[in-house]
Amino acid sequence: MKTWTILASSAVLTLSAAGWAGAAQNPDDGAQDSVKQDMAQAYEDAKSATVDAYITGRLITAYALSEHLKASDIHVDVQDRKAILSGEVGNAIQRDLAVEIARGVEGLEEVESTLEVVDRGDVDSKHNESTGFARAFNDASIKARVKTRLLWNSNVSGLSIDVDAEQGEVTLSGAVESQEQAALAVAITENTEGVSKVVDELKVQTAARES
Repeated sequence: MKTWTILASSAVLTLSAAGWAGAAQNPDDGAQDSVKQDMAQAYEDAKSATVDAYITGRLITAYALSEHLKASDIHVDVQDRKAILSGEVGNAIQRDLAVEIARGVEGLEEVESTLEVVDRGDVDSKHNESTGFARAFNDASIKARVKTRLLWNSNVSGLSIDVDAEQGEVTLSGAVESQEQAALAVAITENTEGVSKVVDELKVQTAARES
């Protein structure tokens, strides 16, 4: 009797172990399907985001190439192939033009515009004033840097050289003792930060050299 009981218990344990092993080797089908669905959804989301980014780039480029629009004033947001335009334009024609350009971009399925038309007169005036001040400040900084470098070089008559700067273009005028000094002054100026071009109007003062 004890022998049969032991054999029966062993059989139950064997069947249970086999069932556990089978369960370990074959996870729940529902869990597998859930993982597959999550992976598929993640792939579709990434694919959609890539397409939206590509469309956004093309639309921003199209606005930048338009001579009638200021691309920096138009904000572009593309989601699921739908473009939402926001920002400010100078008139109704520019607003409609922005929308039409967007509609012509390949891949876009819908365009929504919240662009506002504002009077650009005051804005442009303030912008021009700000730009003019910034340019004047930059030119003054360049002039000071060039003049300082010329004065620091003992081989150049820095005190006798006049420096003028306008939009990064520097003009050197005045008297130097030789062509070599003139060439050195030009080289120093060309290697100064912010200088885009050098105009050489320096003159060799032969009388000073002979004396």
